[in-house]
Parts: sequence; C-alpha cells; structure tokens
Amino acid sequence: MTTRAELRTRVGRRTGRSADTDFDDVVNAAFDEFLNLASLQHNFKESLAITQVEISNGDVTFELPSITLTGFSTLVHHVVSITVRKDGGGEFTRPLRMRPYTWLDAAYPDRQRSDAIRMRPFFVSRLGTTMHFQAPVDQAYEVRLTTAQLPAAIASSGSNPIPTLDFALVAYGVYVVYDSVEAEALANRNLQKSMALLNQATLSDSREPAMIQKAVGFEEAVNGYRFNLGDLQGIYPDV
Repeated sequence: MTTRAELRTRVGRRTGRSADTDFDDVVNAAFDEFLNLASLQHNFKESLAITQVEISNGDVTFELPSITLTGFSTLVHHVVSITVRKDGGGEFTRPLRMRPYTWLDAAYPDRQRSDAIRMRPFFVSRLGTTMHFQAPVDQAYEVRLTTAQLPAAIASSGSNPIPTLDFALVAYGVYVVYDSVEAEALANRNLQKSMALLNQATLSDSREPAMIQKAVGFEEAVNGYRFNLGDLQGIYPDV
C-alpha cells in the first residue's frame, strides 16, 4: 500500500507547492475527503467484511457488530447482503429480504409486543445500528452479514487502504492545491482527471476475477467453442 507521505510527495512534485505552510494539511484533508466520496459511490473490495451474529429465540432485533478492517471505520456503513439459517444447521442458508424500516413498521406494527406471534425471519430492516426482524424469531438462528465500511482518516504514518485509488487520490490532491490558490484552469483539469480515474478504479474493482470480457464475431465464437458447422447442418438443415 502507498503511504500518505508518498502520495503527498507526488502531489508536491506535480504542483511545485510543497513548501507552502499549509500544504500538508490541505492535501491530507483532500485524501480523506476523496476516499469517503469514492466509498459512498462504490463498495470497494477492501471495505467488505463477512461476520456472523447469533440470534436467540424470541429476539426481534439485533445490533450490527463493530468491524475491524485496517484503514476503515468500525461502524457498518452499508449492509450488502444478509442470510440466515437455523442455529446448528438443519436447513439451507437462505437470504433475508431487506426492506425500508417504514415498510416494516407499517406491515408488522405489533412485532415488538410481548405477546407477538413468533415467526421464521423473512424480512429485516435497518434503523441506525439496529437490525429489525418482521416478528420475534421462532428459534435460535445464525445470521451472516456482508458489510461495507467507510475509510477512516489516514493516520500520519498510515497508507491508502484502497490501492486502486492511488492515481485518483493524487489527481484530487493536485486539484485541491490548485483550487486553494485559485488556479482555476489547472484545478478543473485535475478534478476531471480524478473523476475519470475514479471511474476506472470502480470498473476494475467491479470485475469478477474469473470473467474475461471480450466481444467476438460469429465465426470466431463458433471456432472458439469447437463447433463443427457441417455436423450442425446435418442436424439442423436450415443452419
């Protein structure tokens, strides 16, 4: 991972303003700002974590756990997915359907009453750091969460926790430096560059590792799958 000092040095080389009295503070704040903006737009792989929570019979809510990821806040920013299975096995893991809290409150208004009917969990909503089921659960369950965290402020000796954003961070740092001295044309150019680099990083992070995206013509595609056109024409005369 690239350290904050190394990224800041690259910004200084491009702007020639590293001797300015507030240069370090301005650029450090720019890095933290950009990392948060980028993470609000996309859940980068480095920000994802999988945790398990035990749910007791009769529970209607549970608290989101604190997540420890180097370079990220411990608070859950986004619940990406959530699944459930009976505690100790006995059934297939199945997804829970996430709904807005206002929907859950309207559809199941009596779920928190002491005499509420216990049910298998099907729906779940988030309110702050608390997850709410549609009713008290009918037995113990294991809930598995995939969550995303927002980056924490980079420490003085820390590194960028999302390496694919290195180039975009430098460009954004350059933008902020030029903007602070009202070099408008240079600032706008580097802002556009940082957004383009962010888009590239997001696309790269979104690609599945086993996928090769390639557009091919019909003839090449047929040869690639080792189809024999003569055999096909024998089976399908109209081919």
